[in-house]
Amino acid sequence: MTRMLSEILEQPAVLVAVEAKNKAVLEQLTCVLKKRNVTHAVLAGRGTSDHACVYGQYMLGTYPGIVAAQGIPSCVTLYNGRLDLSGAAVVGVSQSGKAADALALLERGRGQGAVTVAITNDAASPMAGAAEFHLDCSAGPELSVAATKTFTAQLYLFGLLAGYLAEDEGLLTALRELPGRCPDILDAARRAAEARAPEFCGMKDGFVLSRGFCYPVALEAALKIQETCYIKIKGHAVSDFYHGPMAQMEPETPVILFAGRGAAFADSAAMLARLEQIGAKPLVVTDDQDLAGTHNGVLLPGAGMEAAGVFAYAFFAQCFAQALSVSLGLDPDKPRLLNKVTVTR
Repeated sequence: MTRMLSEILEQPAVLVAVEAKNKAVLEQLTCVLKKRNVTHAVLAGRGTSDHACVYGQYMLGTYPGIVAAQGIPSCVTLYNGRLDLSGAAVVGVSQSGKAADALALLERGRGQGAVTVAITNDAASPMAGAAEFHLDCSAGPELSVAATKTFTAQLYLFGLLAGYLAEDEGLLTALRELPGRCPDILDAARRAAEARAPEFCGMKDGFVLSRGFCYPVALEAALKIQETCYIKIKGHAVSDFYHGPMAQMEPETPVILFAGRGAAFADSAAMLARLEQIGAKPLVVTDDQDLAGTHNGVLLPGAGMEAAGVFAYAFFAQCFAQALSVSLGLDPDKPRLLNKVTVTR
């Protein structure tokens, strides 16, 4: 078993512990954000952590109504720009907690009186020390270069923060029920990924598509395939794909489409029809039995709420990249030219 797969399989146990580990900090953070009437946030991360931030944008915007933007650390680290972060929440996200650019944004924000939050897997990291609040992924050591369990822990923390701020019991209930359902969801995702990945051993390029809450998983799936399989593949939102990238489509182009039930389902189903019209080679991954059955797709267990259902697609994406890498005779634990901790500024 690869180390990557071993860490993927740890995720149900990791998610069980996340809320208990962070409950007190989440309550304190929620109180401070409400007291200061914070209405906007700046989120900063790189790679996988950046994709978690995209999920954070959706969750914070949809539930408590906080306008969240992706941070642009280069304004600070390269240009020493006059980025005014006062009155905002500044959230830095990093598996290691050593991302120098996200750290710089946290330090700038704290110096201006912003509410600063670090989401890391290391409570002793520089980012955890620099922020007023630290949310701990509590995932244990992650040794495989490809981040897996820390990604879903980051998603979960953003979900909890949105639920606490919005006081949305429906969302919180769905998130709290998720860890208990994760073993079955992960097992289904793993079996499906391992069955379908060999079909894509000849893939040289392709796309991963989704929309809404699941869009960041499309980005993450593409990244995982890039770094473990060395395939040129790009993640897009379904809505953006029509605005240019569609021109690259040819018959037999491989496309992985995440089409979960919810507000984005109709758009994803329409994209699937368009892909089939073009003659592409789509693999639709869905929790809709009719769609999966009609299109020879992958059926995953539903989670009862679209925002929580994202985790099933994240599990599939990770398992698919791992299985494809192994099928290609590669080692997903040691991708070429990459290190576990990458420090950019």
